[in-house]
Amino acid sequence: MKNLIFTLTGLLFVSFVFSANYNINISGFAYAPNSLTVQVSDNVTIQASTTHPLVQVDKATWTADGNTPMSGGWGTKTSNFTYNAIAADTIYFVCANHVSSSGMKGKIIVQGTSGINENNST
Repeated sequence: MKNLIFTLTGLLFVSFVFSANYNINISGFAYAPNSLTVQVSDNVTIQASTTHPLVQVDKATWTADGNTPMSGGWGTKTSNFTYNAIAADTIYFVCANHVSSSGMKGKIIVQGTSGINENNST
């Protein structure tokens, strides 16, 4: 049990040491960059404001330039929001005020794996 706790603590420390931080900024009526690829454990801060409210949406809503918040998503943010990438996925987001008129939207592609895989050999 001690070895397992030591190993888990070490893995947690390594994940913090090797995580990277990224920024997505508002540039006029666009996000810069509008597509970002990161690794599991990285952090992404997305700029938002009352003029440019940030909303996480599902892929269908994103493709249709809609602004309906995704069920279970982060909701609407009117100040900078930091997303912690904890699992491989694609995260879609839009500016609620400008996605339909200006196509103001972006995505974060999270690559890698999360968790610990146990390998039992006999």
